[in-house]
Order: sequence, then structure tokens, then C-alpha cells
Amino acid sequence: MRKIYYLTFLLLGMVLTGVPWQPCYAVEKNAGKTETNRAADSPPVITADLPSSQTNAEGSTLIINVVASGNNLSYQWQISKDGGTTFSDIPGFNINSVTKFGLSAADQGIWRCVVTNSAGIAVSNELNLTVTPATVTPTITTQPTSQALIVGAKLTLTARWASASRVSEVQWYKDGTAIAGANVLSSNSATFTINNVVLGDAGTYYCVVANSYSKAASDKVQSSDAVISVSSSATAPTVSPATDPAARTTAEGGPISLGPVTTVGGISFQWQKSTDGTTNWADIPGATTSTYSKPSAVYGVDDGYYRCIVTGTTPPPAISGRYQLTVSISKPTFTTPPQAQTLAVGDPLKLNAVATGTAAGGTISYQWRKGGVDIASATGQTYSIASVVIADAGSYTCIATNSAGSTASGAVNITVNATATLPVITTQPKNQTRIENQLISLSVTASGNNLSYQWQKDGSNISGATTATYAKTATLADAGNYTCGVSNSAGIVTSATATVTINIAPPVITTNLKDKVIPEGSNAKLEIYASGSNLTYQWKKNGIDIAGASGPNYNIYPILDASTADAGTYTCVVSNGGGSVTTAPGVVTISQALPGITTQPQNQTIVENGTLTLNVVATGLGLSYQWRKDGADISGANAANYTKSNITPTDAGAYLCIVTNTAGSVSSGSATIAVTLTTPVITTQPQSQTVNEKGNLNLSVTSTGSNLTYQWKKDTQDISGATAATFTKNNVEKNDAGNYSCTISNSAGSVTSDVAKITISLGAPVITAHPQNQFVLEHTALTVSITAAGTDLSYQWKKDGQDIAGAVSSTYTNTNAAMTDAGNYTVVVSNATGSVTSNAAAITVATSDVMPVVTVDPLDVSVTENGNITLSISATGTNLKYQWQKDGGDIAGANTSTYTKSKIVTADAGKYLCVVSNGKGLVSSGQAIVTVNLAKPIITSQPTDQTVIEKTPLTLSVAATGTAVKYQWKKNGIDIAGATATTYTNPSPVMNTDNGDYTCLVYNTGGNVLSNIAKVVISTSDIAPKITTQPKDITVTENDSLALTIAATGTPLNYQWKKGDKDIAGATAAIYKIKKAALADSGAYKCVISNLAGTVTSVAVIVAVNKAEVLYIPLFDGLADEYQQKATDKVELKAKGPGSELLINWFIDGTAVTAVENKFYLELSIAAGNHTVKAETADGKFNIEKPVIIKKTN
Repeated sequence: MRKIYYLTFLLLGMVLTGVPWQPCYAVEKNAGKTETNRAADSPPVITADLPSSQTNAEGSTLIINVVASGNNLSYQWQISKDGGTTFSDIPGFNINSVTKFGLSAADQGIWRCVVTNSAGIAVSNELNLTVTPATVTPTITTQPTSQALIVGAKLTLTARWASASRVSEVQWYKDGTAIAGANVLSSNSATFTINNVVLGDAGTYYCVVANSYSKAASDKVQSSDAVISVSSSATAPTVSPATDPAARTTAEGGPISLGPVTTVGGISFQWQKSTDGTTNWADIPGATTSTYSKPSAVYGVDDGYYRCIVTGTTPPPAISGRYQLTVSISKPTFTTPPQAQTLAVGDPLKLNAVATGTAAGGTISYQWRKGGVDIASATGQTYSIASVVIADAGSYTCIATNSAGSTASGAVNITVNATATLPVITTQPKNQTRIENQLISLSVTASGNNLSYQWQKDGSNISGATTATYAKTATLADAGNYTCGVSNSAGIVTSATATVTINIAPPVITTNLKDKVIPEGSNAKLEIYASGSNLTYQWKKNGIDIAGASGPNYNIYPILDASTADAGTYTCVVSNGGGSVTTAPGVVTISQALPGITTQPQNQTIVENGTLTLNVVATGLGLSYQWRKDGADISGANAANYTKSNITPTDAGAYLCIVTNTAGSVSSGSATIAVTLTTPVITTQPQSQTVNEKGNLNLSVTSTGSNLTYQWKKDTQDISGATAATFTKNNVEKNDAGNYSCTISNSAGSVTSDVAKITISLGAPVITAHPQNQFVLEHTALTVSITAAGTDLSYQWKKDGQDIAGAVSSTYTNTNAAMTDAGNYTVVVSNATGSVTSNAAAITVATSDVMPVVTVDPLDVSVTENGNITLSISATGTNLKYQWQKDGGDIAGANTSTYTKSKIVTADAGKYLCVVSNGKGLVSSGQAIVTVNLAKPIITSQPTDQTVIEKTPLTLSVAATGTAVKYQWKKNGIDIAGATATTYTNPSPVMNTDNGDYTCLVYNTGGNVLSNIAKVVISTSDIAPKITTQPKDITVTENDSLALTIAATGTPLNYQWKKGDKDIAGATAAIYKIKKAALADSGAYKCVISNLAGTVTSVAVIVAVNKAEVLYIPLFDGLADEYQQKATDKVELKAKGPGSELLINWFIDGTAVTAVENKFYLELSIAAGNHTVKAETADGKFNIEKPVIIKKTN
């Protein structure tokens, strides 16, 4: 039906506008079929077609093609956005293959290719293209570079990105303004070119790339700036610094950073290195920017002189000043000094020291000393005595040496007592109440020799908690009862129980809402971040809760296809068991701007039959276009580009384009189009032919041009009245043979076609009346005759296939028939063109037998299809022969008085009789009418129950046997209009209203039968889930954040994360986050994705949470329960924790040791008495306190 509408509207438009009618085609949705508007030798036929469906990722490249046979083929690719109901041409896609870079959601739809030539049209299969949206923000990997050019040079700027970035949009800018037309991307790159730069092209250029993910997040991915300078003439570059900067020294392992150098006229950089600063300069591979950097300096390798060579468009290059660099090494530094110990006789002694140094310092050697004297063979990091005696008590140090020098560890005292005593706990751990994420710090003080510690929680050992102090960042799981077991060789004592209570912390907003201006029709998101446990969110607009915008993990609120209704003031309330907090307000404004035309359509002069292409470029959102000619809208011209082919003089005029959005309309400038005529050019010549006499002669010619006239000629003489593109003559004679041509003219000139030579051939004979069967008596005359049409005919009669001598006319007569003259007579009719043989005439010569007489005629019969019939007669006479006939024709093999046939079909209905003959003559019986009634249809295949996904097609089918069978489909007993075929397909994607009981009534004139009921259930799920990106294993340190991510296709999707086989409460999104990972979070995780169409489970991934190092003060003499020292001795303090060397702030009894702030190791004098020593990292993340008793001795 669509084909009829299109053709009607086109013809009506031509009549109203006075356009001459030309043959036209209408494309029907009939993939793979060929339609022609006239006979032709080779209409297009598609030989290699499109697949039915294809899925591509956003930003990827679409490559498809069709192959067709035929001559002078044209191609036009089309797309449908409404499921195949209507199709639109894709501008510029006019060859058999498509390569489209940077696919976006706008490319999703049904694609097809229309192939045409003068003979007809072929339509490819329909390809349903799905474009899966991007899930990451793009990342530019290759930036455009700054350049110095001279007028007339070529500028080329390129930005590249990895294919995983899925870029689908690109726009180049100059000085912050979008460059019209500079929005074309290729495979994972975009290039902007100016072939001949002018002074005005100087400026700052950059590129902005996007995909649907980044646009929804309002993220702007912008390249680095490329500064382009343009000078009127070429000059050599200059560089700064041009003189040598001050020499530099860096420690081995530290970073190197030289430059940046600046330049005028330079376009490339190359850093060089020399050992003496004078000769042997060598390029440094990869050092081609204005700055040279290296993360870690190497002694003896990176020492030397450096400079930068800057090259411009004109030699010579500029050379920077020299940078002199020295890499220094240092003496060893102790990261683990030895620790003081109190032992009993027989206990083992083990002292350990670790020092580090730069690589250039070489291997570090160790020497242990006691009382300032080297201990023989004690040259390792560890010094041990298996069983101490009293004499082993004393002061021990370790000397670490490398090529830069030696460093002594602090002296440690080893005390050896005669016997070990059971530990005595002097300070018990105390109860604590903490808010989660605060520091838990439990400590115990005990006296005794060679003490060991083991902390327990709720009766179970805490792994690694083996010092006098146990500290960690609190989580809700840390609430419980804690004790510490203190032991030595004399036994173990257990501390009192300290109860730790952990309260949930109220939420804290870490990232607040921001005001946003959102272009109308775009996607954006509002996002906030908060810290805390068990958080829930409630979004509000203008102080009122937004329905459905609440729950855990709802820190991002999306705004899709923004409209003015989305404008307002938004807040979010974040809550947990500890309280709630409201974000700062964020004001959302929806912007819309009047279109702005940046490129106007241009005046053109076009030769007739050429192609008119007009373009307009406009900025703005939601743009629509309407082209006009001479003030009137052009039907269907609703794109930024207007193209019309085969231009005629009537297409001349003034054209403009109206660009509209919701903010208003603007008109482009007017473009004047002039059309010039061309001399006719013959595109299809008349063809030579051989035509049969009395046949029809058809000649035609095709030409380009306007206002054409035609004159056909035969043998150079005008043919009267032959003044059209086609010349036809019917019933040709011999004298119509000759040479034909056609002269075509208009005001621009004339052209004469090639000569078409016409040959007339005689027609072959055609028999118009065949010889007839006869019954003659012996000794009487026999005459048979034939009638034939044709020229110069000759005849030859035959009997039983043998020529009859002298029987060469249209009639053959034997005046005295004998019994031997009985037989089958035929005649061959011939002329120069061919010959034809008549039907055989059976001639019977009768003797003196008794003439047959039919005494009983056959009776009429009415039978049902597939039944049997029997017809019979009775006759008298001698030597009888029988031949049954139906509708005047002999029935083969029916040669008895009775005729029987089984499995009757409708074609067997008719009039039957029997011819009875002998040598005396023949007689026919009366007619018997056989009527065949149709049998009732039989259903051989019933329709079946179906569950159909909403918005997909529904197809039901039934199969039946029978003749002239008709069908009527019903829903819930009611006829479905137009559903009268063996298969019923819902004319549009199914909805919930299509649920029901479906049947099909199968019928003909013999009766009807109703099919079984097929129950149809419509499922609300669109597509079964399919995982496209699996989650991955993660290893983190406790208190770090972690996120597990999964991606899947299907709608709508439900997510449930599991740890092991147990659901994680609230983990019902594609991303599962843990703000602060605890050791208990280690384990195997997986995600189950489901909807009504199915369920799929991800692979199991492992989350490993490693224990974080906690700041602590190692136990040694200076921090024991009681420390006795001489009045002149100093206390040695050291802190350990994450990292090799910490920056520590120290406090004694709450007062900062200001002179030694940010030292991880110090020695100082502390007065006698009870004191508290506190160490705190400079960033405040960790801190610890320890009691100490100082006693002074002489």
C-alpha cells in the first residue's frame, strides 16, 4: 500500500507543478526482490547480501557491503529509525560498501541498500544495527602539537585515542570557538588541516572528544593546546636560556628535571648529553619536548652536561645553554637499628640491624661492637648468642659501611639477670568507646625479662598483635573484649579485659553538589560523595523528595533528555544510624539558544542534468531545517544539505533555508541558481533487429537534454509522424526492411543516432484447423483436409508415418477406401522458415458388421473429493470397441464398457460419455455429469502456546490439507481483521494488550474446523541479560576503597552482588563499592544479573585485603616499664610504620619536641619520673602513645 501512496503523491505533484512525467520507482519493503518498470536486458540482482543483524560498540567502525549484478548500477544506502516502517536516504553513502567511523546512538536502526539502473531496482536485506553505549570517559593518547609556520605552509593537527575510548563525536576549536565542519573523525583519530595558512590562522587550537557516557556525565575531554604561530617570512628559531644555567646536584635515585626551554619560531626539540660539555654530544632517545625529565638519577651514568636543540622551518637550529648535572651518593642509613633487651642467664640473644644506601655506594658491610670493640666474625646484619651469661651484658652497636663512608647505629644495652621472673602487669588496658574510623589504641605495661605479647579479641589471638601496644582504625566489627597475654620463659600472665565499643559515625559530605547549566535535550548527572557506613540517600528538588530517587548507592542522580521541567534547586539528604546531613544546594539551569548560521548557501550555475547541492551550517540545539525555492517550501527538503540530481531549466531560482528550534527561527542568505541547456547526447542507441513478417517493429532512442524533438528516418528519408523517442510499426511486410535512424534536436543543437538495420523474415507455418477422425465404409471415398496460415506453404500427407505419394496439397482424397486404408493420417506443412506437423486423424474403415446400438447410458454421479466413481454402459453389436471421453477428449486406457477412477479431485468434475465402434460404424452414449464436492479441511499442524517479549514480533502458524482452503485467525473468539493466511504476524511489536487465546478457523465449501487454542503471554522484559564485561580480581590494603564493576546488555536489569553464596545487602547496582576495606572483606565475589527474560551469573573474582602497617614504637630499653640510665645518657626514640622513613612529630607529656619535629629517630635527655611519649605522623593519619619511667643513676 505504501508504494501506491508514494506514486500517487509523486504524479499529483508533477501535474500541479508542470514537471514532465518520467519513469519512476517506488521502493517497497521487500528485501532481495527485484521490480522493473519496463522490460530490460539486465536489471540489478543482489548476489551477496547483508546479514539480518549486527551489534557494534559505540565509537567503532561499521563496515558492510552488498554485491549486485547488472550494468550502470547506482547505490543509495538508507536507514529506518521506526522499526522499518519508513526509510531515509543517508547523504553521501552512494557506493556498494559502507565504512563509517565513530558509530553513535544516532546510527542505530535498520540499514538497507537500494540498487538501481535504467532497467529496474533491487533492495538488499535489512540489517538491524545495534550500537552498544560506551561505559568509559574517552582518553586522548596523542595530543596535537604546537607549530611555527610561514604563510602558505600546510597545517596538520592530529589527536588520537585508544579504541577502548569509544569516541563518537569530535570538534576542533580555535581560540575557544568551534571550527565549522571540523568534526570529522576516522579510525581512533581526528585530523584538522589547513592547506595554505594565512596570518589570521595563528592562534590556540584544541580538540574536544566525547561519547554518550562522557556526555551523560557532562564531562569535557579536551586535548592539550596546540599554539600555532604564522609569520610572513621564514626566520631561524631562537631559544631561551641561551646561556648556561647554574650547575645542579641531585642525589642518586632522585628525579631529574631540566628546562623547560622556550622558543620563538621553533617547532621541534631534541635534548643531547655530553660527558665534557664540549664534544661527543649525543641525542637522548625520546627526549623531544621542551623539558627533559627522568624519574630516578643513576650515579656515574646521568652525570654530565645537557642541552636542547630547537629546529624551526628555517635553518639554522637554535642551541640552548648547557645544564651541568652531578649525581651524588650518601653513606648508609639505618632503617632497622638494634633494640635493647633484658635477658636471663641461658636466654638466647639476637640483635638485628638493617641499613640502606644508594646503588652507587656499593654493597653495605656490617661490623658489630661490644663496648666499642669489634666482635670477631660478627659481620652480618644479625648477631646472635645461643645462651647468654652474665659477661654478655653490655653496650652493643653496629657499624654499616659503603664506599661513601660508615654510619654507627645507636648503642643498645643488653642486661643479663641471674634468673627469669614471671611477668608482672603494672598497667592494664582500659575500656574504650570509639566512633568508626577513629584509632583504637590498647596498651599494657609489664615488668620482667625477655617479654613476649599476644593480644586477643573475644578469646581469639589477633594475628600480628605481638607488642605491648595494639592499635588499629576502628570498624563496627572491632567491637568486643580485648586481653593481652604477657609471657617469658618463667610463664604467662593475662591482662584485665578491656571492652571496646564502636559507634557508627554520622555521614560526612566529601563532595558537594555544584550548580549546572544543562543544554536542553542533553544528558547530565548530579553527583555527591559522602563517607560513612550504611549510607542511604534521598534526592530533593525545590525541597520536595524526588520519588524513586532514594536508597543505598544512590549518590548519583541522572537527568536524561533535559527539559525546562528539570530546572530547579536540588539537594540530597545522606543518612545512617549515626545521623543525617544535607548537601549544599545545586541549581540546575536548562539552556536553549536561537540557531546561528555559520555557513551560508552559495550562488551556482549548473548545466542541465547536473546535480544541485546546497549546504547550510548552523549552531544550536534541536535544529530543524526547511529549504525554500522562490519563497515556497520544498517538500521533503528538511536537512542541512539539499541535493537534487538531473537538474532542468525549471529548477533555476532563489533558494534559502529556514533553521528552527524552540528558541525561534533564522533564515539563511539567498542562493541564486542558474541552469544552462546542453546539446542532446544520445545515451541509448536504436538496435538492429530481425522481425518476423506480420510481427511488430519497435525502435527507441534515449538522450539527455531539454526541449527535445525527434525525427525517425528510413533509408535517410523522414518517416511521416515518427516524431517521438519511440517508433513502432505493426504487421510489418518485406518492404519494411531497411536502415533506420533518429535525429534529436533542441535549441542548443542536434545529433543523429546510429543506423539500426531492420531485416524482415518470413513467418513459420501455423496450423489453424487440424484433420479430423473419420469412420468410412469400405469401397467409399475418404477425404481429409487441413487449414494453415503462412507464406509459400507446401504439404506432405503421411499414413502411419509414411509419405503418401502425390499427397502434396491441403486436402487428400482416396476415392475407393479399402480395409488397408485404415490408420493415422498426418500432414507436414512447410515453407522456407520452417515446418509444422498436424495432429493425427484416426481413420476407421468399416466392414459389414452390425452397427453398434447403446442400450443403457451412463448415469450422473456426485462424489466427495478423494472418493471413487464408476460409470458403465450397455450396447449391442458385433466386434465392439469402447472409448470413454471426458469433455470431448479421449481418456487414455478407458477402453471397456465400465470406467472406474479412485481418489477423485476437483479437476475430475465434467461431462463423460463412451464412444462404441466396430467395422460398421460408431455411436456415442448419452452424457453423464460428474460433480465433485470439496472435502472438509484437516489441520495437520496446530498453533502452539508462546511467551513473547514485549516490543518484539508475535508469529503464529497453522497447517492444513484440503482444496481451496481459507483461514481466519481469532483472538479470544473475535476475528482479527486481515489475519487470513496460514501465518499470523502481529503488525506491530506486541504490548501487554496482546495477551490472550488465539485460534484459527480453517474452512472451504466442504466445511470448517477450528484449531486448538494457542495461549500468548507477553513478557515485560525486553532482552535477556548478557554480560559484556566481567568483574576482575582486586588486591587492596585495608582502609583503602575498592570497587567491583560489571557491564551487561538487556533491559531492565536487576543486579545482586554476593560474597561467597550470600547476598550483600544493598549491593544491587552494576558497581559495588567499599569505601574502607577491612580484612574481613577478603573473599570471593560474584554478581547475578536478571530480568523476566533470564538470569546470568558473572565469574567469581577474588578480593584480597592486605593488613595495613600501623604506626608503632618498637620496644627497647628506652621505652620499657622502667628505664635506668646515667644522668648523662640520652633516651633513644624511634617510630616504625608504613614506608621506610616516616616524618614524625614527637610529644613528651603532651608537649611537642619542637627542635626535632618530623624526625623518625631521635636521641634526647628526659628528666627522671613517669612520662608519656607520643609519636604522630606528619599527615595526622597515625599516632601512638607509650608510658615510660625514667630513673637516673650515677
